[in-house]
Amino acid sequence: MSYNVHGCINNAGRYAATPILRLIERSQADVVALQEVYEDRLPGRDFLQRLETLPYPHIHYGVTFEHDERGKYGNLLLSKWPLAEIEEIDLGIPHREPRAAIRALVEHPRQTLDVVATHLGLGRAERALQLAKLVAQWELSRAKQPEAIRVLMGDLNEWLPHSAFLQALQGLFSLPQARLTFPSVNPTLGLDRILVRPSRLLRSLAPIDTPASRHASDHLPLLAELSLGRSLQPLV
Repeated sequence: MSYNVHGCINNAGRYAATPILRLIERSQADVVALQEVYEDRLPGRDFLQRLETLPYPHIHYGVTFEHDERGKYGNLLLSKWPLAEIEEIDLGIPHREPRAAIRALVEHPRQTLDVVATHLGLGRAERALQLAKLVAQWELSRAKQPEAIRVLMGDLNEWLPHSAFLQALQGLFSLPQARLTFPSVNPTLGLDRILVRPSRLLRSLAPIDTPASRHASDHLPLLAELSLGRSLQPLV
């Protein structure tokens, strides 16, 4: 599952971690990529601590930058299976908001997944440079793990259906039709993506669209089911 949690600020402009935590747990996803996760130094804001109560023994928080009031900010990867070879990839572009990605091997008992969880920039040229950097990292890892399933998940911030960015991605993945996830109250844009290689393993891909998810964040969570061996499960 990929989910931009908007710092746990709901569509009423209030901090509310509990609905986010419930959506994550009820998804039953094996692997979850979260974006816009704050450390939160403010009193009563304990999202990171409460994540540790969920059935995800393997957690990696990748810090992108530090906010003056709310502390650290970045991407977070949750997994029911061990994480190995974890890398934090700096995707920053001068004069733009800092961006980053987490890359890790998810040691699922049926097959290893080479997962990249990210939140890309708003500019077209920015995203192109960030994708090129991610591809370079993947090429290095492919020599070590040639049989691993490749998964790119996160808020890619691309809303144009025929953009050069998506054409570049098409060379790496068979792109399923974008699922509309933003804005959550009336989704019209497919900013959030879960891409899988080989694509034949992707069995279903859909946002979690409920009254609760439409209120909890400005994005809907996106859930994918992959077929690994004989199993079909909400893996990411």
